[in-house]
Amino acid sequence: MITRNSFIGASATLPSPDALEKSVVVVLRRPPLSSEAATEALRVAVGQTLAPQRVTLCLIDDGVWTVGPLNPSVVRAPEIKKHLDALLTLGHRVVVEKEAAEARGLDDLASGIELTPRTECFAWLTEADAVIAY
Repeated sequence: MITRNSFIGASATLPSPDALEKSVVVVLRRPPLSSEAATEALRVAVGQTLAPQRVTLCLIDDGVWTVGPLNPSVVRAPEIKKHLDALLTLGHRVVVEKEAAEARGLDDLASGIELTPRTECFAWLTEADAVIAY
């Protein structure tokens, strides 16, 4: 019989992203507050970290606004920062297309977020084992 106290002391260990073989790139091209697609992309990216794979969240085009100065609560949108923080804390990558960020005047990125040229972003897409686009 399993009781509530049966699981006390149980623990789980997530594999290190460096030891993983498969790679997943989640691409977000849409602005973060215009639809639920951006929020879903962030949820999917975090969810992918539960499997044994490397996850990269690649923000291109208007998706770069996801790391911009936002206040989602003003428009009653879901929280964005917690998903970005979770990915970075777990050792996965959040990359921003350099050309798109520059075109939108985004130059002050949070610690851990990588500014990457468009050609490098596209190279990750072709080399990834799976690409999930939003």
